Amino acid sequence: MAEDTSNARSIADGNTANHTNRSFYLASRAFATDHSAALAGLLSALETSDAWAAEHQEEVAKLVAGETGIDEATQLKVEKRSAYGLEPITPEIITEQQALADMFLELGLIPEKVDIASAVLAVATPTP
Repeated sequence: MAEDTSNARSIADGNTANHTNRSFYLASRAFATDHSAALAGLLSALETSDAWAAEHQEEVAKLVAGETGIDEATQLKVEKRSAYGLEPITPEIITEQQALADMFLELGLIPEKVDIASAVLAVATPTP
């Protein structure tokens, strides 16, 4: 948005900064373990909605712009840069996230070391 409203220019993105921008869905371990069927249903619905969004980026931009007040053309640019779909958490993703957590610790952004692998529970993960 800043690119379109303030003459700002991008100096780095997920590719040039050597960092993949991912979103994660979180649940307590107890909920994930006790309600794996519900999580499988949720993941299936998310896969369906993401597939629709990937095929209808202009409509998504219009819907989001209408709710947020962001200019529709700017939102369309965001949608075209977005990656859609779900992917399972792989050992490579765990390693990447561990490196990021370690960097946050070194920078003082988090108070103690985080063990990413111990937080991952393979329940109802989608297949690529």
